Amino acid sequence: MIKKHRRIVMITHEEAKYIDDALTLKVVMLVGWTFGNDSTARLHAGGVVLS
Repeated sequence: MIKKHRRIVMITHEEAKYIDDALTLKVVMLVGWTFGNDSTARLHAGGVVLS
């Protein structure tokens, strides 16, 4: 099940720092997120655009 939702993306150091520190999402997901929802929710919350 995890394999289905796993994604590897490259983000900048600044994007990672913003998501980790400013949004405090380094080791948690967004409030209300449940397994099976958008696995890229943290990235979207940090303004990261995936192509």
